[in-house]
Amino acid sequence: MGSLRGVFSATAVRVDSMARRGLLFLAVYILSILLLAAGVGLLFGSLYLWLVMRLGNPVALLITACVVLLSALIFLMVWWFVGRPKLPPKTSAEVSTAEIQTLEADVDRLTQDLDRMVRKNAPSFTLAAFALGIAIGVSPKLRRGVMRWLK
Repeated sequence: MGSLRGVFSATAVRVDSMARRGLLFLAVYILSILLLAAGVGLLFGSLYLWLVMRLGNPVALLITACVVLLSALIFLMVWWFVGRPKLPPKTSAEVSTAEIQTLEADVDRLTQDLDRMVRKNAPSFTLAAFALGIAIGVSPKLRRGVMRWLK
């Protein structure tokens, strides 16, 4: 049972570390987007002020609005052609018998490995199954989640 506790604590430490790194990345990402938006806003504001000195208020506002809309259109087109997620290629449903036999052999090997591991660590698996059964029995939310997962 001590080894199971060690595995859980090591996993918890890794998950905690990954969560901290993810939150740090998210904070830096949001800050960079805010700074980018501020920079672009200042750029368009300076364009407007420069145009007001040369052309007057209504024309400067119209030109600045057109530049902002054109910039947004360019950013959207770049995202559309470069940054959008690629769909996975369509594959045919035909599978060769060699692939099926390889898959069956892999499943058999994994099943045998799992059976050996369960037999070797039977007390730990029994305790884990018992704890999971109690948790499912006590928590309606967990029970609904398990039922949804099984359907």
